[in-house]
Amino acid sequence: MLTCCPEMCGDSPLLEHAIEKNKLGVVKLLLKDVASLNDNEYNYVFWACENDNLEILKLIFEKGAKIREGSESGVIETCENDNLEILKLLLERNPNLVLEKDYGLEAAIEHENMEMVNLLIKHGADTSEYIESIMELADELDCDDLSESCEYNAGEYKKLKRS
Repeated sequence: MLTCCPEMCGDSPLLEHAIEKNKLGVVKLLLKDVASLNDNEYNYVFWACENDNLEILKLIFEKGAKIREGSESGVIETCENDNLEILKLLLERNPNLVLEKDYGLEAAIEHENMEMVNLLIKHGADTSEYIESIMELADELDCDDLSESCEYNAGEYKKLKRS
């Protein structure tokens, strides 16, 4: 059926729905004959992140899906889901996703996920709005590395702002 109706595969609402419903088997079937998801109007990466599905995310990356910039990147949703593995994958594919942005920091702090907070900071996240919360959490969890990273990041950010 999908071979004779290619409009049902790839860049389609059907694939969007399968991703939103976490239907890995359906996603695999729909992508079977798709050459690339490189140029499409649908934000499959965002939906996979929002639905906390690492396997679907890997699958759509294999088909060339691109991470959108800004708040549509899936970083915020990934941090809200407290999924460090997905965050690592996103930042591995685009190390500048959070550069000078505060995407995901609030959720990572709320989850007390120091690894996630540290990863965001190491990728240049803007900590200025959350510096006190991060420092309190680092002190509470006795995480000296995070305190140092946060202080360094805040200092570098202030230098950038002055320039």
